[in-house]
Amino acid sequence: MSTDIPAARGLLKAALNKENVHDIKASIFEALSLMTRVQNNPNPRIIALKVTSEIVREVKRLKAKEPTMTYFEIGLAVGINAGRVSEIINGHRTEESPTMKNDGRNRDIAKAKGLFDDS
Repeated sequence: MSTDIPAARGLLKAALNKENVHDIKASIFEALSLMTRVQNNPNPRIIALKVTSEIVREVKRLKAKEPTMTYFEIGLAVGINAGRVSEIINGHRTEESPTMKNDGRNRDIAKAKGLFDDS
């Protein structure tokens, strides 16, 4: 149902003249239903593929061929999210190692938070 604020306003004004509590509540609920917007998500969540060497190559190829493409657009084209595209472009994921490179930072952060014990 789409919004209709003027009609909702009329229902609420009419509710002021009603004496029965149930009628007043019914008018308020009806008015609220006229004031509810339908959510429309312009950027739906992408179910991302696992990053493979082929995907890494394709991301690099697209970025080289179309440098004005956004990470979001590249991600849509290859089936991964913009964050993974950023990791590929910035060298954190490579053809030889398509999974995230572990340079020790993740382990150090986990240690600092008390989530990792290497003893």
